[in-house]
Amino acid sequence: MKPASVSSCLSVIVACGVSVACGNPSAPVIADDLTVQAAAPNLEFTNQSAAPVYTVIVDADRIGVFLWAPCTDPATCNALQPSEHRQVPYTKIFGYSPSSSREAIVRWWHLVPDSTSGTGFRADSIRSILVGL
Repeated sequence: MKPASVSSCLSVIVACGVSVACGNPSAPVIADDLTVQAAAPNLEFTNQSAAPVYTVIVDADRIGVFLWAPCTDPATCNALQPSEHRQVPYTKIFGYSPSSSREAIVRWWHLVPDSTSGTGFRADSIRSILVGL
């Protein structure tokens, strides 16, 4: 990648970070089918879709050390059902502590049949939401 491209990418990342940091941290974040809102000491989730939503939540400061794979077994994955509203305590966020960055990354997905193996499921795509705590 050319240095100008790296500089442009960094500018976009900084601009996005500033826009999130200057916003109202308790305002709901709506991303396609999922609404997330900080309501200390919880994150509140609402599934706006017609299909179950699966999530994982990570403290933004710890994302670099968080190794994971999406859960793909609907029998064992913790699903947020259509129209369901759920509260998740900050203490359940991977890497969270009271001295955390005050931001969490919510990764979420739907499960679809795995056409490559002919059995099981796979994540349709992994989406990410940055939420102020």
